[in-house]
Amino acid sequence: MKRFMAVTLVALLATALPAAAQPVFGARAGLTANPDQIHFGAHAKVLEMAPGLLFLPNIEIGLGDDAMLLTFNAEFTYTFSEAQWRRWHPYAGGGVGVNVSEPDSADSSTDVGLNALIGVSKVLNIGHEFFAELKLGLEDSPDLKLTLGFSFF
Repeated sequence: MKRFMAVTLVALLATALPAAAQPVFGARAGLTANPDQIHFGAHAKVLEMAPGLLFLPNIEIGLGDDAMLLTFNAEFTYTFSEAQWRRWHPYAGGGVGVNVSEPDSADSSTDVGLNALIGVSKVLNIGHEFFAELKLGLEDSPDLKLTLGFSFF
């Protein structure tokens, strides 16, 4: 069942890719609280639904606290383009995540969670975007995630 859910989510994300004019991919890493882990992963900006409103699916793997957590997130973010702080753009959003703990063991569990996030991003001189993000788990997700990452244009 868990593998079916993971394959279904990946298939849904893949079908969204052709809808984007130019998908942007990136890498992310950070710290997680409850469970206390480090996490790393990838994301794709695949669909701009309205000016500033993006569909941003991502996958993260958390390691530590004697556990492994695999998370598939389907998130939406809204960038406040009129608010700039020295070329930093604030954004907020949230979404739904499928959290699979201990995916390769008999004790694995799968939860569907809800999260909210805030962050800031800046396009660097080299053309890539850097971001810092704080994600709060509202339901069946890690309590807190602090993530840094890059989007490659």
